[in-house]
Amino acid sequence: MKSKINKGDIMNKKLYTVGMIGILYIVIIIGLVIFNSCGMTGGGLVTKELSCTIDGAVMTCPDGSTYDISQLQGADGTPGQSIVGPKGETGMDGRTSLINTERVSSPMCSPAMGTLVQVGLDVNDNNLLDWQEVSSVDMICDGKDGSDSPPTQYTFTGVLDPCGDATGIVDEILFKMANGQILCSFSNNTGGDFTRLAILVAGDYVTTDRSGCFFTVTEDNKIINEHY
Repeated sequence: MKSKINKGDIMNKKLYTVGMIGILYIVIIIGLVIFNSCGMTGGGLVTKELSCTIDGAVMTCPDGSTYDISQLQGADGTPGQSIVGPKGETGMDGRTSLINTERVSSPMCSPAMGTLVQVGLDVNDNNLLDWQEVSSVDMICDGKDGSDSPPTQYTFTGVLDPCGDATGIVDEILFKMANGQILCSFSNNTGGDFTRLAILVAGDYVTTDRSGCFFTVTEDNKIINEHY
């Protein structure tokens, strides 16, 4: 006995099959898009090639990241080996810098004198700064003479030489100060032991220069009775 086939059922089955094929096709397209966006090929991720620079043991990439490559290891875990390229050619020697100074009278410094300073490279290697090699010129003017500072009570105003110049020895002298006192190199004895600077008070003295000069300092800091 044959069953009766409804044409509507046949049309529904065809539409269902076409729909499934369309869904499968969409799924395949989505999968391919995801597959390509992830960069999957040959079972692994595709890495981007970056133009990184290496300086010694540091690698710097365009994104600013740095990596220490001194301890990179090989596939077997052993430390990697650095690759050293051939030695480059020796560069040219640099030029010698030269400076010339000259005392001059210049309107820039009038009425004082000045120092002309010339700087440049010794292009022809003759150890002289030729005029065509000068790259910089400066003038340094002298300052004006300052005024003398006012004397103090300890300013030296003169030299005293008891008994006058002695021949054949290093003559001992004394210093007169603005306050009238006498400064000398004082010792405990004529042999010059325990020498120190001292201000002489009134009394009798003998020089330690082995000339045998005796003299007396008065209360008003004058030297009298000079004799050998």
